[in-house]
Amino acid sequence: MAEPDKRPVTVQELLVFSLVQTDALAKLLIEKGLITREEFMQKISEERATYQKLQLFSAYFRGKGGQSSNVSPRSRKAVHEPVADRVIVKRHDNRNRNSCFFGGTG
Repeated sequence: MAEPDKRPVTVQELLVFSLVQTDALAKLLIEKGLITREEFMQKISEERATYQKLQLFSAYFRGKGGQSSNVSPRSRKAVHEPVADRVIVKRHDNRNRNSCFFGGTG
């Protein structure tokens, strides 16, 4: 038994192989009487419309040619500052817990 060819295939070869398989399968189904040629052509038309909608949908989400926006080309300088510069909320505890409900300061 011969070893299978393990070389990479081109996109064109892949498309041709896929078309040959689809054509053979469709002809076999029609010859066996499982589907009619008209049913097959109708289904192709429906699928083509679906794929066209998907292409429009994906183009809509791609936006402006895939341009980035608000993205810095490199990271900014790391900030190593002491914690004292941070905002600190100091709460006054007057032991009146009811007035502190929903985050009040009391």
